[in-house]
Amino acid sequence: MSISKKSDDELLEQIRSWHQSARDASKDWRKEARDCEDMYAGRHWTEEDKAVMEEELRNAMTFNRITPLVDAVVGHQLNNRTEIRFIPRQIGDVQVSEVLTGAGRWVEDEADTEDEEEEIFRDLVITGMGWSECRISYDENVDGKVIPGERFSPMEAYWDPNSTRRNIDDSKFRGRGRWMDRGDAESKWPELKGVDWSDDKSNWDDAEAEDEPHNAARAHFYENDSRQWYDKHKDQVFILHYQWWEFEPVHRVGDPVSGKILELSDSKYSKMREYIEENGIPHVRQTRKAYFYAFVAGPKVLERGRNPWDKGFTLQCVTGKRDAAKNQWFGIVRALIDPQKWSNKFLSDLQDMIVSNRQGGAFVEETALVDPRRAEDQWSMANPLIMVRDGALGRGAIIERTPPQLPPALDRMIEFCISALPAVSGINQEFMGYADRDQPNVLEMQRKRSAINVLATMFSSMRAYRKDRARAMLHYIRTYMNDGRLIRVVGGDGNEQYIPLALDPKTEDVDIIIDQSSSAPNQKEETFSVLMAMAPYLTQAGISPPVDVLDYMPIPSSLATKWKEQLQPKGPTPEQETLKQVAVSEAKQSEADAMLKQAQARKAIADAQAQELQNMAVQMGILDPAEL
Repeated sequence: MSISKKSDDELLEQIRSWHQSARDASKDWRKEARDCEDMYAGRHWTEEDKAVMEEELRNAMTFNRITPLVDAVVGHQLNNRTEIRFIPRQIGDVQVSEVLTGAGRWVEDEADTEDEEEEIFRDLVITGMGWSECRISYDENVDGKVIPGERFSPMEAYWDPNSTRRNIDDSKFRGRGRWMDRGDAESKWPELKGVDWSDDKSNWDDAEAEDEPHNAARAHFYENDSRQWYDKHKDQVFILHYQWWEFEPVHRVGDPVSGKILELSDSKYSKMREYIEENGIPHVRQTRKAYFYAFVAGPKVLERGRNPWDKGFTLQCVTGKRDAAKNQWFGIVRALIDPQKWSNKFLSDLQDMIVSNRQGGAFVEETALVDPRRAEDQWSMANPLIMVRDGALGRGAIIERTPPQLPPALDRMIEFCISALPAVSGINQEFMGYADRDQPNVLEMQRKRSAINVLATMFSSMRAYRKDRARAMLHYIRTYMNDGRLIRVVGGDGNEQYIPLALDPKTEDVDIIIDQSSSAPNQKEETFSVLMAMAPYLTQAGISPPVDVLDYMPIPSSLATKWKEQLQPKGPTPEQETLKQVAVSEAKQSEADAMLKQAQARKAIADAQAQELQNMAVQMGILDPAEL
């Protein structure tokens, strides 16, 4: 039996099995991801290590080099933004659909998708996974607001542990578990009001149990950790949202009259099977993926059904680098943990060594000092006044100890501390903008590109993620927004206008292109520098640059739009416009006559086909003649 046809209790057991396997398989990844997030936030010392340093009166120094490195990678992605373009599949020249593309940009702008993608990419760089959900919200707009990529924490995500492909494209199921306020959850699912939570033994979320147990011998190290002394999930409900796919059969039957291919479900095909086989109508049985979802809280299935997007998951993921041995994903912070901790420990020890051995100490006879305790306190001061007994200095009762020399390779060790993080991450000083040496511009650009090549895996995953998100967004636009509402569209000439969104539902096939955005700062700078170098040669060849060049100039977009309006060719004279309208009117009349004849012919064929189908349905007993 397929999962979607199971009862609520059986579905609950299935989701519980999926959740348990996903939670167990991702336990090590979650611990590592928390450590990576702590490193990014500057929490480099554990509570136990900090307590040991305090007991020894030593300073636990933290020089956070991970945060600027991660921010530099995220900043590069922001300055090289891409845009989504939709191209309908049709015979003729390839042209971008301005309505679809404009609708996509408008939806992304309304939902602040660029900001969401920034956080998703930051999660990817730090933890190795970034997650988002494509959905429609009625919270702010009764007509519905499409949110194409709402970021949520990777710690809330659960996925098929057997998936190995990039962005876990081969996953059987995906899930999201989060705590919601009980009142909000009951408003959304009123059936939660009758649930007896005292008897709930499901234990869906045991994130706290995944933490390592504390050492009882060092319990005083955790005296500031109050996690065990309050219930942070009081008056909250843990909601699980799971999505999965399963194969469903579909029969494709060739219509001998129209030549088209009809798709029939199992139930419809079983009724027409005898007629199809007797008449030798070509047909084939295939399977395709059907996507489903369910919301679960405690011992109850709150909601279930077909996924809003019938061709994929709306819980979407982008992955970084893969650890094949553990089948886990990781970002660039994983390799930086040990060098960063070692650097902090080395510099802390170096500071303690310099401070402790600054004066070197002394060998002193017991009767040489007037006040030994005061002398000990003042010994390390810059201007001490230490009283000694008469003759003590003359007879050599006080001999100052020579301070120990610092290690001869100390400068190289400090240099290694600084260079260790760029070395293990592959992100050099040129990429960070920290290179303080004189070098040719060509060489510096090559080194920047080498650092970008190290990050190519993550940028490629983001590109694939955007394509998947664009497919889901296009489905939501067609299904939930195709009602004539006004949207803002930017035409090819740069002019903005509001048009009603009314898409042809028959236009299903669309190619999705992920292209460099002309508004991206880095793209503008690079394109403009190339154009400036080519300008003298284009002028000599008599080639005028296109008006679209203004989009890539480092000027405000409003100024570029006004400039483009002035450069647009002027319209025809009134006499030319009149002749043109007459010619267009005659051509439209001829085209209308031809289309009318074609429509009449198609109607006659359709009536004949409909009559034949009705007769066939009556003969097979599917329809009652009295209903016709």
